[in-house]
Amino acid sequence: MPVECRYKTVLAGIGPIDLREKQMERIERDFFAREKDDQDAFLSQTWCNECMEADLGMVEPQEYEMDGVVVVEGKCAKCGSAILTEIADDDTDGEWEDDQ
Repeated sequence: MPVECRYKTVLAGIGPIDLREKQMERIERDFFAREKDDQDAFLSQTWCNECMEADLGMVEPQEYEMDGVVVVEGKCAKCGSAILTEIADDDTDGEWEDDQ
């Protein structure tokens, strides 16, 4: 008879993983500490899944890091839906998961 455990799971034969330890920590960052040109680029070069359009703009930006990925999250300037942009660093800039 299997023993039930509320917080552990087995992933692809790796073994039990404590999910409480795997929660990603959100580290807040200061978007407005960036150079003005960078801010403008991140706020204008957007994609909205609701409008299905590019470059509509972002309002109310919040920058944070989660699991090593830097993200700027805000609202679409046209419809107000949540949008986000992952910021690539120099090591990964230009490399997409699909390209590998």
